[in-house]
Amino acid sequence: MRSHMARATLLRIPATAVCVGLGIVLGWWAVTAMGQPDVAAYDAAAARLRAGESLYAPGSMNVADVYRYAPWFAALWSLVGSRLLLLVSSVAAVAYVAWRVREAWPVNVLLIGALLGSVSDGNVQPLLVASLVWSRDRWTAPAWVAIAASIKAVPAAFALVYLGRGQWRSFALFAVITALAVAPMLAYDLAAYPTDAGERTILWGTPLYVPVVAAGVVATVALARTRWAWLAAGALAVVALPRFWPYDLSWLLVALVPGGPGPYVRPLLVRGRTD
Repeated sequence: MRSHMARATLLRIPATAVCVGLGIVLGWWAVTAMGQPDVAAYDAAAARLRAGESLYAPGSMNVADVYRYAPWFAALWSLVGSRLLLLVSSVAAVAYVAWRVREAWPVNVLLIGALLGSVSDGNVQPLLVASLVWSRDRWTAPAWVAIAASIKAVPAAFALVYLGRGQWRSFALFAVITALAVAPMLAYDLAAYPTDAGERTILWGTPLYVPVVAAGVVATVALARTRWAWLAAGALAVVALPRFWPYDLSWLLVALVPGGPGPYVRPLLVRGRTD
């Protein structure tokens, strides 16, 4: 027993140092590099929508023309969107998520630090993650997953948990809301839809992408009835991304809500817990 505890302590020390160190670095970078460049893309998309122009305008990866989300987001942004509102709501979302995963030390420090990067970029990631963290075990969760999937696609990985658990109504609710949210895209010229992933990729464009994502899908469905379910889904959301930014790791935060990571991971995250 003592040798087991000693090994666990030795493992926890470097893991804590790495997670906390990287979390601080990512958080500091986010605070000092605050520029919200993604807001320009939302503003431009809303302007095109109001002008009756093509919502999905062609452009390089570094210009405000790049907009990939469903039309409803551009419509909502044109009504109430603003740089300040997004900043305030994003900071509140990060604070909420940090509070919800406060026991998952030290991994929570790393992932919250990464999530702060999306605040710096002016991305909607904190709002999406917060909605999934808040709703994960609620009956409304499929609707929130559908909303997130209509914006960034990869949150659809979380719906695979419903499929693996045989929760057909939940999966059907997700599918219907996603279809309704995404269908208006067909009214626009999708020939200009930006598909270039740029250079910030993990597996996209390599022979490994399809088999790894396929394995992730199978694993998520297979583990759906275990405590590993949300961790598998979060990991799938990360590897399925064509483009990768450090804040994309924040999909894993959904798994760190109490009751999530599983009996073998959780003791490394929460001191004194073995459930």
